[in-house]
Amino acid sequence: MKKIYKLLTIFSILLIAGCDMVEVKDEANISQITISVRNLIPAADSLEYVLWLSYVDIDRTVYRFVSQLQPSANGSLDISLDASFTNLHTAQKVVVSLEKTALMDSVKPKGPSILAGTFQGNDAPVTLNSAAGDFTESTAKYSLSTPTDGAGVNETSGIWFVDSLGRTGGPIAGLKLPTLSTGWKYFAWVETGAEKLPVGAFTSITSADDRADYSDTQAPGYSAPGEDFLLNAPSGVSFPLDLKGLKVYITLQPSVKTEVEPFFVRVFEATIPSDAVSGPSYNMTKNTVIPSGTAKIKLDI
Repeated sequence: MKKIYKLLTIFSILLIAGCDMVEVKDEANISQITISVRNLIPAADSLEYVLWLSYVDIDRTVYRFVSQLQPSANGSLDISLDASFTNLHTAQKVVVSLEKTALMDSVKPKGPSILAGTFQGNDAPVTLNSAAGDFTESTAKYSLSTPTDGAGVNETSGIWFVDSLGRTGGPIAGLKLPTLSTGWKYFAWVETGAEKLPVGAFTSITSADDRADYSDTQAPGYSAPGEDFLLNAPSGVSFPLDLKGLKVYITLQPSVKTEVEPFFVRVFEATIPSDAVSGPSYNMTKNTVIPSGTAKIKLDI
């Protein structure tokens, strides 16, 4: 009777899981998940990448911890990990989160997801779009202007993510970006030599960002992220800063990263033309070198 029950159990698992996901062996049960990722830069000392499996149970998401991950210096990760048959068999999604080492536990992610994917059979593409936001239709434009010190002065020393500066009624938003998943925000930067100057963090494209470190106070800025580089120059940088020829980029910044420095995921970037002037809008280029990969599960019984 026990033998019949075991055979029926195995037969049921095969029907549910699908023959392409399951290998029946006489040896010990070893189920695995294999994950291959590119462009995932190693985490800072206080942070960890963590691999999770998840499934929805009625009205809640259940997470199963798999392992911490350590990509190589060039951003590559190729690893196969043993995992519970039950955890792999019930998995609907795979998630890679970014966790603070000191706060990490094995119950559920506390930090933001940097990669995620949904299993179709035994395979799942893992992408930034599935984790943070879908950038397929996103675009970015900026204009040079210094609204905070009045009109017509130092106009190539300010950058604002607006379009159509000369429009009656004021400029319109220069960014078309997705609403980010919990734990992420956008952050804009200007790079001059070795200095990376923060423009500010933002989640809304039609409101000011969270900083005004270098702007003047004579007049308000635009209702958009941006900065005038006029006051409070950091050591080694001269203000007013002529932005022509400098690099500008927008990064995704995780909430677990508290240092004021760019996170490695750049969604848009540009070099401001050397002949740029105030008035026209300039396009930014969408960055295609972002983390992505695949996950594959193998169930052995």
